[in-house]
Formats: sequence, structure tokens, C-alpha cells
Amino acid sequence: MEKFSAKNADYIITVLKTNEEKAKKMNKQVFLLPYGLFAGSKETKINLDKLKTKKSNLKVIYSGTQEEWKRVDKIINAAKEVDCDLFLIGKINPKFD
Repeated sequence: MEKFSAKNADYIITVLKTNEEKAKKMNKQVFLLPYGLFAGSKETKINLDKLKTKKSNLKVIYSGTQEEWKRVDKIINAAKEVDCDLFLIGKINPKFD
């Protein structure tokens, strides 16, 4: 799943230097953000506009399991303070419904 996602992504944002190097080898535009946030948006081939709550909102996608140790709650809380729509993709944690 990870390789498929990376191959079909327009842009890759990662917190790991090793993943940055892998993305560069795949000739992908990559942004290394060591445990930080990127303010700005890029056009994608994925159309989530019909799910947005406001037309001007940035779309943020988290892909992965939502286990407590991954601290997805921090992403959710940060998204509440920004004009964005957060999409969680992966094994659902009922705590975050």
C-alpha cells in the first residue's frame, strides 16, 4: 500500500530522511519536515472538494493506523486550529469518530 501511494502521489511529505531519499530515487517532489507542519497547499489528482466543509479549507490526509501510540489525537487537535478538513484513512479507532 505504501509503495502504491508513493508511486501515485504528486508530492510526498515525510518526517524521515530515509523516506526522503527513497522518494528522490523515484523522481518525486518531496518535502522533508522533521516532525513539523507544512503551511500551504498543492494541487492533486485526488478530488476531495465535495467533502470539504468550506471551499477555502486546506485538505489534510493522514494515512495509517490510528493506534493510540501514533498520537493521531495530536493531528486531530492541530487540525481544529487551522482552516482545514482532516481525512483519516486506515484502520479506524472508534475513539476518534
